[in-house]
Amino acid sequence: MGLPKRPYILVTTNNISRFTHEQVRRLGADFIMTKCQKDYTAGSVVDFLRSIQGLLHSQAQSAGLPLGISAAASAREMSRRIEKRINRELDFVCISPKLLGRKYLREAIEIVMAGSSDFSTKIAVKYKKSDESVIRAMQNAINVAWRTADIDDLFNHYTAHINSSKGTPTVTEFVYYYAEKIKNDL
Repeated sequence: MGLPKRPYILVTTNNISRFTHEQVRRLGADFIMTKCQKDYTAGSVVDFLRSIQGLLHSQAQSAGLPLGISAAASAREMSRRIEKRINRELDFVCISPKLLGRKYLREAIEIVMAGSSDFSTKIAVKYKKSDESVIRAMQNAINVAWRTADIDDLFNHYTAHINSSKGTPTVTEFVYYYAEKIKNDL
């Protein structure tokens, strides 16, 4: 189109097809928000754009535009954005913020997104717990959500494999599903 700057492209859609989302990304979309989310509003789209404004400026800077945002600030903004997105996804499947396992799940998703696979060990070392207690807390958070959440919310927001013998996802299935989902969206 001959624009002096490449615009940030945010797509909002009712379509939840992975294939369609991949095609939209291939065609240049930077982010996709689905309207089927329970808390979706036009205001939430605007709030999201405001929350990543610093990131957009840092991308413009890396493209050679003088906006004066440091790389460290950009990394902090991206980290904050990822944490917020993970928390939103955990809210969608009703994993209570009061559960210790939720904090571990959030950190595990971040660790996997960063490219590491030994998330339980890293979390156990950080909090001076055993691997088993970390896994148990995460599985408990998942189990509580699957017992108490509305089944439609679970089906809408968690579309990956569920262990048929347990009726809930395993910790590894859950963590890798969200790490991949969020990484693809970003």
